[in-house]
Amino acid sequence: MRARQFILREYSREKTANVFGNKLIAALAKDRSWVMPGINRRFMSSALGTARAYIRQKDKVGSELEPQNRTVIINDIMATLESADPTANKEYVQWLAKVYANEGTMIEDLTGKARDWLETYDLYKKKRLFTGEDANLANIMNLKYNDLAKISTRTDFQSKLEQQQAKTISKGDAEQVYENGQVRIIVPQDQAAACYYGQGTTWCTASTQSVNYFDSYSKDGPLYIMLPKQPKYEGEKYQLHFASGQYMNEQDRQVDNVVELLDMRFGGDVAEFFMEREPQIKDWIVFTPDEMLAPLIAKIKTAVTQHIEEIVNDQESTDDVWWEHLRDQGYVYPEGHEQEGDIDWDAAYEADESYTSWNYEADDFISRIVGAVDLTPSKVKELAQEFSGGDSANSQDISDLDKIMAYAVEQTTSRNQGDGGVVEWIQDHVYVSKKEGGWDVSLYFTGQDGKSTEYAIQ
Repeated sequence: MRARQFILREYSREKTANVFGNKLIAALAKDRSWVMPGINRRFMSSALGTARAYIRQKDKVGSELEPQNRTVIINDIMATLESADPTANKEYVQWLAKVYANEGTMIEDLTGKARDWLETYDLYKKKRLFTGEDANLANIMNLKYNDLAKISTRTDFQSKLEQQQAKTISKGDAEQVYENGQVRIIVPQDQAAACYYGQGTTWCTASTQSVNYFDSYSKDGPLYIMLPKQPKYEGEKYQLHFASGQYMNEQDRQVDNVVELLDMRFGGDVAEFFMEREPQIKDWIVFTPDEMLAPLIAKIKTAVTQHIEEIVNDQESTDDVWWEHLRDQGYVYPEGHEQEGDIDWDAAYEADESYTSWNYEADDFISRIVGAVDLTPSKVKELAQEFSGGDSANSQDISDLDKIMAYAVEQTTSRNQGDGGVVEWIQDHVYVSKKEGGWDVSLYFTGQDGKSTEYAIQ
């Protein structure tokens, strides 16, 4: 009898948890999964979703996790990762824990599409396809999450499997909601349709061999699958879910610029179609008409300008060096005047002696901050797309205009130039909200009694 080609490691939850425990807790706190699965529901009765909120709250107040809760949470994470391993002896859980702990991968992806990839990987491994230059692939601990994705879609490995699948896969129930010369847009009505139109992608809603999250997403809003008629590259597809703010390409990565995808990639009518189907995107800053955006920008500029002037006036009133300068220049009431010895402000101003002309730093501060919020609607839209980059592909809503203006101020600061607290002031006091008749900007201040008062900006 031949010796076994593959020696399987004996899986131990305890050992794996000891190695990755702290990192698993940190990964759960940062996890952006829309669907948060869980196996063990002892912790406050709602598994990983509640555990995530609990960890974040503890982090916020700088408090340590209670040991018993920490143990339960780690066990819940491990049980969830075990559910993502399709093998009977759970030989891939250690790899799943490593990926979750170190690569920022979402748990919904590990229990969804990664499980599919592992089934495919395990099949390839059992079929002894990893030979020659691919021999190192046989040790999964050598691989990263994206490596596994690439293996599962390699045409030389999967061609026969795809041919078999194509003969049996059902088209399911789907609705074509839009078509022009450049794109078809499909809304799958069931999991079978999501799988059929998601062929060749790594979407968790197109998973055929493990947990499929189509139902979890579709209950919150339709999934739109965009099928280019003249793809820029082989396999180009997009899946949009406005309820969760996820706009993914075929590799399940957020598109770089969702606005460009909607408004330019397939023609302007596509954006209009989506604004009819998903009215909330009409309030995205990038889609707001300039004539609606301009007065809101102007009001925030007015509020910031007034606040800046107050800052500089307060500085002037306590600047002893400035007062001494005015006295040295003779701008004081003469002997015998009822205000003898006081600063004669009228005389100073008539002589064009102003604080900002004397204090260049104060003058630069006003010019820089006010200039930062002196923006055109086009520039604000540009900043909105820049600001919404990174973790979220959502374009900013009009209600986030204050954040964009604060961001504009933040961009003017350098190592040697502060913002005078203006960024925080905008974030704390400037509010953009929808009111009867449209959007408006107000200032809110909280009194000593804890009550907030709203002030209109004229």
